[in-house]
Amino acid sequence: MAHDPLGSEGAMSGAETLTSIIEWPVPDALRASPAVANRNLLARKYRTCDPDTILKNYVYMDRKKVLEEFSILFESLRSFAFRGRGIEIGAGVAVFSAMVCREFPGVESIHAIEVVPDVVRFLQPVAIRHIAGDRAAKIVSVIGSFDHMRLGDGQYDFCIEIGSLHHSDQLVHTPKEIAAKLKPGGHLIMVDRAHHNSLTERQRELILNVEYRDEWKRQNGYPPDRLTRRENGEHEITLREWYESLEAAGFEIERRFELRAVSLKKFLRNCLLMVPFPVRERLNWLPSRVRPQEGGMWWMLLGTCSAADAPSRCFIGLFVTTRPSWREKFSHA
Repeated sequence: MAHDPLGSEGAMSGAETLTSIIEWPVPDALRASPAVANRNLLARKYRTCDPDTILKNYVYMDRKKVLEEFSILFESLRSFAFRGRGIEIGAGVAVFSAMVCREFPGVESIHAIEVVPDVVRFLQPVAIRHIAGDRAAKIVSVIGSFDHMRLGDGQYDFCIEIGSLHHSDQLVHTPKEIAAKLKPGGHLIMVDRAHHNSLTERQRELILNVEYRDEWKRQNGYPPDRLTRRENGEHEITLREWYESLEAAGFEIERRFELRAVSLKKFLRNCLLMVPFPVRERLNWLPSRVRPQEGGMWWMLLGTCSAADAPSRCFIGLFVTTRPSWREKFSHA
């Protein structure tokens, strides 16, 4: 799902679709939800656009920026090399799958699973071809829910997601579903939001009740009706809640990154976020924003010296997790 606010060689036009798409049953309530229905409207609005317009309106980056920022991500993974068969959950336009296939020749295939049918039919093939080029055929597009994956258990080497797992309505179940599909020693690579553990229920409710602006809804083809972040499928999850959910599913946390944009302006804003939430709520000082993670102010201060090399928006928190049966250290060649 994942939608919340170097040339084009080999690109497909927006009118083209994949010749073969796997479609799994999706619960009627999920298919009819605003989170899915509105993203269908977005896909229809941009279906005839050029590839970079589609990317900029779905992942807020053009192809050049996608290549730059995923390069930072892959460097952060150090010596890890994707290989074998993979899954992308909540794939959206499947940018993560496309970049993995583009950069890692050892990848055999990736099932890119997305619950919004028209995103898969109209936008995925354009984005995949635009980024993966000749390796686009390694990606299998699937319309379906990541809570009910009709894939064989224990058959996949890795699972990836970017800004999607926080859309899960079943934070206990979804990681278990992923774990069941991975081989012993398989990896889950997450790039997602993780709030500071100080997040209170009062602040969580405030964030979820934030309404989208009319201009944003018009730009994305959404109806003009009132729409909150909760109704759009968002969830606000703390670092502790992520850890508890993953460990309950049988994963081990091998590594965590903080990959955020850095600048003096952002550093000063984060200084303001260190003020306790009740005070900020009373004074209306960014009450819908959560304080940075432990140590975040220090590395952000250091990072302002090289802000031009930092990712612009996407890479907020990265987890690398493994099944507990894998006893080696995280050090692939």
